[in-house]
Amino acid sequence: MDGGVTPKPPLVIGRPEEHLPVREGTSAAIEKGELLYNRYCSRCHAFGRGLLPDLRRLSPVAHELFYQIVLNGIYQGKGMGRWTTC
Repeated sequence: MDGGVTPKPPLVIGRPEEHLPVREGTSAAIEKGELLYNRYCSRCHAFGRGLLPDLRRLSPVAHELFYQIVLNGIYQGKGMGRWTTC
């Protein structure tokens, strides 16, 4: 069965980091998050290549659902695995 063409997210004009939400948490928690991203997430969500979403270009809705997606697995049906906290 053909589900049709999946539209790409809108192109962000300017530097992608200008459109990111404010980072929440202590500097230590943010550093730990960056380490975990580089260790586990970047292999699939590598910036500028691959078929998986560039996380710098997440929609506002996806940002709102981020913890549900990553920790609770609400996108498992779309192929995004559920991750446990370290």
